[in-house]
Amino acid sequence: MVSLKNIVPTTTFSKLAGQGSDEIFGGYRWFQADYLREQDPSLPIAAPPEQWRADAEKKIAKPALAAWTGMPVDADYLDLGRAPYSMNEAPSWLSTLQTLQIMFSQVDFAPWTQFLGRRLTEVTLMEDISESVRQLMRHMWHPLHSALYVWNKTVLPNLILTNLTDRTEMSHSVEGRVPFLDHHLMEYVNNLPPSVKIRYDPTSDTLTEKWILREASKPFITQEIYERKKHPYTAPVKYPIGGPIHQLMSRLITKETIQQLGFIDWSKTQDLVQKSFEEQEPNLLRRVFTLAQYVVLGQRFGVKTAQP
Repeated sequence: MVSLKNIVPTTTFSKLAGQGSDEIFGGYRWFQADYLREQDPSLPIAAPPEQWRADAEKKIAKPALAAWTGMPVDADYLDLGRAPYSMNEAPSWLSTLQTLQIMFSQVDFAPWTQFLGRRLTEVTLMEDISESVRQLMRHMWHPLHSALYVWNKTVLPNLILTNLTDRTEMSHSVEGRVPFLDHHLMEYVNNLPPSVKIRYDPTSDTLTEKWILREASKPFITQEIYERKKHPYTAPVKYPIGGPIHQLMSRLITKETIQQLGFIDWSKTQDLVQKSFEEQEPNLLRRVFTLAQYVVLGQRFGVKTAQP
């Protein structure tokens, strides 16, 4: 966004953005697990063999989690963050979200906070979905469509369209346009069978995401782009010692700012910034960034110090 603003002389300009295509066409890798949870009866000609489907569903969790993080994932993490059986309509990707929270947000909270209890992220998100919709998810909708619905009601508006699109763009006077989120297009795509969004290829025993969008675009793109797999963008996970990010974190995370929060144990975090940049360990750096976000939010909104 900064680069675009610097090369365009006008005060405000508009741009087209692709946000929404993965959300309505099942483009993210983790949606494949929900597609494989059951066969698509609306398009049996495109259905994968039942045994292949069942085996693939079990195997896909680990690669999907790696796609979130951009790094290998230990199998031990895969058993974490399961929704209660009463929420069996919960999409598979929610378990991945809970696992990520455990992996990357292991912040050293003050001892008194343990009395507040711990709550599964996926339970919180699912309870925000109305019971009438959850009934449809249990009895009417294909699991892929349930997964897309929950994603588009939670992650899309609260993360992607704020942090990665609207807020970032408007802070630099860039007015974004997201044609894939046009309500006419969304309503049409929502009624398409799951098997035209994620397509099984019997010749290679693989799944192709956003298949119908690829087919619609085929006359206008190269074969290389048509066959390309999605490569999610992830922010850098390593930063140099003494660089601007290291300096910023050192200014934000101090004894004074952490004690002002009240819910973080300074004795366990005082060496975290230096250690994370010396070791260049991605998970430590994510913990540093989490602490920095707490500090910034507390300062910007004048949050009082938390107390038992």
